[in-house]
Amino acid sequence: IKNNPWKLLSAKEKIARPESKREFLTLDEVRKLEDTPYIKENIRRAFLFTCYCGLRVGDVTDLCWSDISVNGGQHFVSVVMQKNSKPISLPLPAKALSWLPERGEPEASVFSLPSHTVLNKHLRKWAELAGLDRHLHFHLSRHTYGTMLITAGVDLYTASKMMGHADVRPTQVYAKIVDRKKEEAVSLIDKVF
Repeated sequence: IKNNPWKLLSAKEKIARPESKREFLTLDEVRKLEDTPYIKENIRRAFLFTCYCGLRVGDVTDLCWSDISVNGGQHFVSVVMQKNSKPISLPLPAKALSWLPERGEPEASVFSLPSHTVLNKHLRKWAELAGLDRHLHFHLSRHTYGTMLITAGVDLYTASKMMGHADVRPTQVYAKIVDRKKEEAVSLIDKVF
């Protein structure tokens, strides 16, 4: 084909990309998980750790103790992201630190996680124990973190850097989620009065 037929279409004729629907856990749901023990404590800790730091499952799976450091009293996690091979260094909030297991040797794995299939099976069982009617998966914890950042008032640029995004566009999805939740809240208030 000599010419790209896509270029002949006007903007109205092109199929619009559907708006991304990102699910996330509410703070109450995160608290339920925090309060629900699970037989595989390493999986529980890893999932809750990512709710508070936003690392992707591959990065958490590869996380070694040497990737966690302290500088000026602030803890950091520094990894080369699997998704794009870019290095990232993130400050860790106290809540994320609270889910780390007892420190091991520098090159030891922090969480020693099983395969994704086994991991998801355990997350599903844990969600049931916690009374959550949700499909738990590690990316849900990442979405939870992104939503928490925006809800807490973190600006889009900073949130995008905290998520390891190259620009703010993927992060804007979290802002839309928060805006939608605000509209739902106002709608509920209108129903009461």
